[in-house]
Amino acid sequence: VAEAGAPEPDLPSGAVAGVERAEVGVRDQEVQRGDTAAWWDGNITVPFCLQSELSGTSSSLPRSELQQLRPPHAKPLRKGQALWYRLQLPRIPPAWRDEDLRVILHIGACSFTSTVIVNRTTFPEHVGASTPIRLDITGALRTSGSGSGQGQGGAGARDEVLVRCTDREETRDELLPVGKQCRKNYSGQGPFLSTVYSNVTGIWQSVWLEAVPRVHLDRVKVVTLAPDQTGTRSWRLALYPELSSSPTAGGGSSSLWLEATLFDTLDCSGAEVTSARAQLQQQPRTSAAATTAPGLEFSVPPSATRLWSPEDPHLFGLRLRLLAERARVVDEVFSYVGLRSVRCEKDQVLLNGKPLYMRFVLDQGYYPDGLWTAPSSGALAKDITLAQSLGFNGARLHQKVFEPLFYFYADLHGFMVASEYPDWPGEKTRRWDLPEVYRSIVRKEWKSTVDNLHNHPSIIMWTTLNEMGPSGGWKYNVGPGGGFRSWRTASARERSIWEHQEFVKSLVAVVRRRDRQNRPVHDVSGWVHVPAARPDLWSFHDYSQTPEKLKRVLEDPPAKYVEGRKGQPLFVAEYGGVGYEAGGPVGRNPRKFIVGYKGGFSVARRREAYVRIRDLTGAIYAVPSVAGFCYTQLYDIEFEKNGLLTYDRKAKPGLGAAALRRIFDGRLQAGRWALPTSSTSSPPR
Repeated sequence: VAEAGAPEPDLPSGAVAGVERAEVGVRDQEVQRGDTAAWWDGNITVPFCLQSELSGTSSSLPRSELQQLRPPHAKPLRKGQALWYRLQLPRIPPAWRDEDLRVILHIGACSFTSTVIVNRTTFPEHVGASTPIRLDITGALRTSGSGSGQGQGGAGARDEVLVRCTDREETRDELLPVGKQCRKNYSGQGPFLSTVYSNVTGIWQSVWLEAVPRVHLDRVKVVTLAPDQTGTRSWRLALYPELSSSPTAGGGSSSLWLEATLFDTLDCSGAEVTSARAQLQQQPRTSAAATTAPGLEFSVPPSATRLWSPEDPHLFGLRLRLLAERARVVDEVFSYVGLRSVRCEKDQVLLNGKPLYMRFVLDQGYYPDGLWTAPSSGALAKDITLAQSLGFNGARLHQKVFEPLFYFYADLHGFMVASEYPDWPGEKTRRWDLPEVYRSIVRKEWKSTVDNLHNHPSIIMWTTLNEMGPSGGWKYNVGPGGGFRSWRTASARERSIWEHQEFVKSLVAVVRRRDRQNRPVHDVSGWVHVPAARPDLWSFHDYSQTPEKLKRVLEDPPAKYVEGRKGQPLFVAEYGGVGYEAGGPVGRNPRKFIVGYKGGFSVARRREAYVRIRDLTGAIYAVPSVAGFCYTQLYDIEFEKNGLLTYDRKAKPGLGAAALRRIFDGRLQAGRWALPTSSTSSPPR
């Protein structure tokens, strides 16, 4: 978010220094050494991407570049182009020069490929738009706080960081995971779908420096264990630490201990609930994820137990200390934990052992002025409270790995989420014929995504892929989404099916291995499931626009929707999409764009929109075998005008919050999951 420098809550809490401004240039060639003053086009505000209004590049870039890079449907870089940043780092404080400290450069996320050069030291290329870059730059630094000049360079010299970014699929002509970014624009075709949006090039999450001990806690995965999982009367916490090096480094054989203290308040200022410590066994960091035994496990006293839920999202403060010889504090981290369990049992999702009805909304994390980057931390929290005010208890975070602060606010407000990844390869419709480079990046980024988001109680499921395979299934599809039945030869189709299924199986296995909390895994949202991947939930997307048709589909799902299902909870992962043009920051739709999707989704009158939303949702509530729904979508995005709110998060005429809340929270509905008329669901916090 714009307040660069604030680390995510579960990172070490030492002193940090943020970077908020940089010089920027779009060039067809490498940086030339020597005098480069004329090489840079101007300044950019970090962490906003090149195409966004808040980046400030509209007054910096050459006029020839501006037309292609401005939203809506802003284009990516042209083939062969690279985006360069030049950042001057803050002066390194003298205290950070201690030989037992390391200086870490964090780049929250940068799209799509990134090469970082600190002074004259080049670090390995990072590939992928959704996972953080974390570099130990200690050896590359040349300044000290006093300007005496240590490391490379002379006295008083400032440390310089260059970041080179490319849209790799444009430069190497590969299909890679970019989510809802429209990739055909650069060819001059013009935006052809309202369901894909502006591109995001360059740094789009915060950049900051941090000083950490040489031996420190890289990550601690926290698992909450319910009494029925442990066979005891108490909830238990299991901690799996990962260190920057093995426990023997710098401290003698097996000399490090982990101490955990639980507090009854988020900020660790309240009463101490319990504390425990254990000696860490020698274990190389690279194999930490494969170990089965936790580094530390302890019970939460029953008298202090308070579970996390949408109705009461209580968070305990958690202080973690790495100790040398049981006494000296080597590293200290402040975090938090929510006690909750989530699992699937028969056709239900259970939260803390009780049936959960998922009233979700699709949130795609786009902003009119920041694109993938929220203009402020308050904007992230606002999206959550807006969704709650409309009657939703959660969201599918669609085709984007959201900012860490979003998940923090979701934890804080009791807002459940299904976390996704931007797996769509642009607007490619034949999403079964993908190159191995695509698959390897998706597997690698999912591994990092689960590691980084592991401890958030608000995440109740992972959705690994969206609408993959032919939209109508391998046997049935001849229309949009692929035309698989007539694609190539029979042997090529068989090979493609096998490769696709193996990819989905391997991806689900990656997520399950990395997630020690064993959350439900949703293999593919919509289109073609892979039964061999053993998905915990089963979903489909249906944009029927009459409640009678939607109810018939739910009561007797077509074979292509449920082929291979073995009793898993059934989730209507997308429905609605009711188009309603109410203006907004990008103006009205061009005539070439339909307001919603194909098939008569456009609605001209506000009353008609309200009635259709009400009746479609009522059709889902009326079918007791359905475990939940996800309405498309929370707000308009660029020329896709089917949101409940406008793109700038304003109410649409006739769709007031109170009226929509009665629809989605069940008070206007009938059926197993409906609320009594007098009931009120939890208000936004």
